Amino acid sequence: MNPSASDVVEEISAWAIGGGVLTVALFPFAVPILLLTVAFVLPFALAGLAIALVVAVVAAPILLVRRLRSAMGRRAPADPHPQTPLPITQEPSSRASSPPSTRRSSSSKDLRASPA
Repeated sequence: MNPSASDVVEEISAWAIGGGVLTVALFPFAVPILLLTVAFVLPFALAGLAIALVVAVVAAPILLVRRLRSAMGRRAPADPHPQTPLPITQEPSSRASSPPSTRRSSSSKDLRASPA
């Protein structure tokens, strides 16, 4: 048998009233329960915070040394054979006094790249 619409409304109303009665009856216990829960959990939270602080103080220098060592290792190594500069020599006096040539040589005729 299918319940009628009035039966459904009556059942929902009964559940809503029952929930309201329970809420009003248990409300005075809500604040003390919350306070007792906080008082119970607070020492564990503080102990965890203290342990985390000790671990952080011990781990910070270790992590800093590791980071500095890896940064030093990433640098480019020093060149074992640095290129020595060539000595500066003076040109012969005959070339130094003559003006530069304006004639193009055959090897520098057309240095443009050919289109591909």
